[in-house]
Amino acid sequence: MFSEISIANFRCFVKETLSGLSRINVIVGPNGSGKTALMEAVFLACGANPELSLRLKGYRGLASFAVSNTRAAYEALWRDMFYRFEQDRPIQIELKYAEGASRSLSIQYDADAPVLIEFDDSAKFPKESLGIVPIVFEWTLPSGRKIQVTPQMAGNGLRLGVVDGLEPLPTSFYATHAISTQDEPAQQFSALSIRNEELQIVNALKTEYPMIEGLSVQIWGGLATVFATVPTMPEKVPMHLLSSGVTKLVSILLGIAIQRGGIVCIDELENGFYYDRLPSIWSLLLTFAKQYDVQLFVSTHSWECLQAAAKHAEANPAEFSLIQAPMPGQPSPIRVTSGESFANAVRHEMDVR
Repeated sequence: MFSEISIANFRCFVKETLSGLSRINVIVGPNGSGKTALMEAVFLACGANPELSLRLKGYRGLASFAVSNTRAAYEALWRDMFYRFEQDRPIQIELKYAEGASRSLSIQYDADAPVLIEFDDSAKFPKESLGIVPIVFEWTLPSGRKIQVTPQMAGNGLRLGVVDGLEPLPTSFYATHAISTQDEPAQQFSALSIRNEELQIVNALKTEYPMIEGLSVQIWGGLATVFATVPTMPEKVPMHLLSSGVTKLVSILLGIAIQRGGIVCIDELENGFYYDRLPSIWSLLLTFAKQYDVQLFVSTHSWECLQAAAKHAEANPAEFSLIQAPMPGQPSPIRVTSGESFANAVRHEMDVR
């Protein structure tokens, strides 16, 4: 697990260092304070492909974006990652383990880096594309090995590239605006089923939704889909038709189980859950995170969600930390509070948001 995160020139962060992280890190703060950006930084640094930076656009609700063969279009793909759009300074993200090793990511434009521009009969690049200054993603692994990846302009748009030997840390990001697909949960459930671990998901789900007796993967409309067995229904029901809460809980628990030894980021956990379910939802998150050795970063705006988390932090103080992001525009740094202090503050009805 990571005990410290340093971020520079990324999104709303000029330069921040967060120490004292735990297994479950609850992130609070007003809109625009950097809660999502913090999790995005972790997500990028754990990855192994520049494609993740483009995926974040979808997580923020951008359904599509243009990829053309001009310098302006190329730079626009990455420009919003840089603090105040200042692309002359590199983005630096470093994740430190408790034992001292670290994993880091640097993102910067490098005029000396080679850029590949392919020409073919179907796509002719204008002359200004030759002036493209390539952006370089450089990961430094815990071993000290440095690996660079440079997205390239190609005949059909953009070639992101993957480097052999750059092992990503298992990571999932559950964003507020992301639209879940049918096949990803089905693939994850199938992978757990092969390992005879699917009953842990089923039993956890039944504690929250007793009307569900089981889960299975079926082909529906040509796609692998998770179905639920509901005794009151004449046939199995596609999971996503039951409720958004069922779908969200199954997706998150599957993500934790699949990303053994990795990281799971959850933006606005409370969305989709009735407030009185939150204490048991947090109980499941803690149980699964410990069982699969996963570190969680969870943001919330909800007082009920914080109260539920604080009850578990009181019983398991070493497993929790509270990350408090300041009001936008304030110079004060992000604060990290221990699980014990977090629980005490909420117990005395101090609004820590």
